Formats: sequence, structure tokens, C-alpha cells
Amino acid sequence: MAKFFGFSSMKKIKLFPKIIRVLLASIYMLNAYALPKGNSAWLYGKEQSWINQIQRFNDKAVLSHRFNYLFPEAGVVHVDSKHNQLLITYDFNTTKFYKSRLKNVKILPNLSFWVANTNFKHWSNIQYKKAADSIASIVNNDPNADGVFLDLESYSATLLPFYQEFAKQLRNKKKIISVIVRPGEEDSAWFQTLGQNAFVVLYGYDLHEPNDSALPVSPEVYQRRLKTAITNLMQVAKVTHTQVMGGIPLVATTYEWEQKIDKNNPSLNLKNLYHQIDYFKVALQEYTQIQSPLYLGLSVWAFVSDFSSQKYFPLTISSKEWQLLSKYAE
Repeated sequence: MAKFFGFSSMKKIKLFPKIIRVLLASIYMLNAYALPKGNSAWLYGKEQSWINQIQRFNDKAVLSHRFNYLFPEAGVVHVDSKHNQLLITYDFNTTKFYKSRLKNVKILPNLSFWVANTNFKHWSNIQYKKAADSIASIVNNDPNADGVFLDLESYSATLLPFYQEFAKQLRNKKKIISVIVRPGEEDSAWFQTLGQNAFVVLYGYDLHEPNDSALPVSPEVYQRRLKTAITNLMQVAKVTHTQVMGGIPLVATTYEWEQKIDKNNPSLNLKNLYHQIDYFKVALQEYTQIQSPLYLGLSVWAFVSDFSSQKYFPLTISSKEWQLLSKYAE
């Protein structure tokens, strides 16, 4: 009887059903908590016009390229370093506004977590647990929140106890957790701590370096830096099986913009040689090259309603950008 890797062909045939069952079980376990693909967006304010734009886009887009996740700004977390506690503001009406109008979209309220000039990175494990409890309890008790987008932009390994407790409490309620990841802050221990039912969003804009001038970077420089950031993030995500979204600047950021307007000093006003869509085009080129099943989609920066304090423009998504995004989503 013929042999195959030391087994008779008859034994090999008998093993097939068992092998298939094992493979199917493994695939099921890997995908048991896999989140559906789709795009996301930051929203700063509550505008019915944005709802209309997103609905029109989703009606024409394939399911995997629709806006399936939204990060509406719903609260701010401040650190009281003197008493080692958090001061949290949260607007339940924000999530209610979006969920009632976009029922098939995951609403992950955006919590801006301000830790600059605080001692938060040096709290004790007990203090981190209390901090995680205070935030998680709000999100878990919001019936319109499918999870949370935690915009704690400065990562440190000392924060792992906080993330561990926070992620555990959200998982217990089957809520999604998402966090922003700045280039250079990719960390396997962090991603593993977030665990299942989570994804990270690459900070794919404001890609400046210490020696940059105040002028915006060129689309070529931006593309080169984004390519490096994507490569580094996907390498870590592959090890930890962490799902990923890619931030993309459809409106102005500090280093990718068309015009700078300083209301207090008009002499500092500047106009860029490039247009906002130029940054979008090269970013789209880089993100569409990602072949990993861990990649969920684009994360659009941003929908903005308050222009009063802004100095970088444009702050609205142009019709040409919508057209390009729609073509990508066909």
C-alpha cells in the first residue's frame, strides 16, 4: 500500500474528516470575535447634514466599505493629579442622536483623554482600576454606545494595568474598544491587553517630525511617512492578531492643510501649494495596498462643526473627496 508522509493512504483518508474539523474549529476561534470590515469617522458636533451624507454614501457602497463605525465626540476625561482621580464629562444625547438615525452603524463615543502635564502614567494599579471603573461604567450604561473610542494619545507601558481593567469591563458587556495609535507607539503587550472585540486606529495624519518647519509637509513626504507607519503597525498587529483601521486626512490637520489663517496675526496667514485631496489620494494608495485580513478600513478625519477656534483649513469634506471615496467603496 502506498505511503504518504509515513501514513498509508487509507489512514490518510480516515484522517481527513478530523483534520477538516480541527481546521474549521481553528478558523471559527480566530474569527469568533472578528469585527466586520468597514470605514469609520470622527464627528465633532451633531449635524443632520452629516447623517444625510453618510446615509447616501452607505446606500451605494459595498458592505465592507460602508461607514460601519462612527466616533462622535461625547466626552472628555481630565486628570486631577492632586487627588489622583478622573474628572469626566459625558453627553448621552450625542450617542442617542447618532444611534437613532443610523441604527445599523456601530456608535463608539469618542472620549478625549487629556493626560499631558499630569501624573497619570505613574498611578498605582489600584488607582488605575478605579479610573478604568469610572470610565467603563459610563460606557457600559449607555444603551446607545456599542463600545468606545478612547483617544488617549500618549501611550506608555505603565498604562497597561489601566487598559487591562478597562478592556475587561467592556468585554464583559460585549462592547467594542478602540484606541488611537501614534506611529512609534505600536506595542504588542498593549494590543494583547486590548484583546478580542477591539481594534486600533493608526494616527495616519499630522505625520511631522521634530525638524519640520511650520509649513505643511508635501504629499510625497506625507506618503513616505505613512507607508513606514503602516508597515510598522501591521507587523505588530500580525503578531497579536489585532484588527486595524487607518486614519486619513480628508480635512485639514496641523501638518496637512490647504490654508492657515491666524485671526490674531494675519501676517502669518499662509496658503499651501497643495490641496487637501492630494494628501487623501496618496493615503488611499497606501491603505489599498494592505492585504492583511486584519485591516478593517479607513478612518476619516473628520466631520467638524465649530470653526471658531480653528486655524487650519479646509474643515469640510469636498465634493471631489466624496466622489473619490465613493469610487473606492464601490
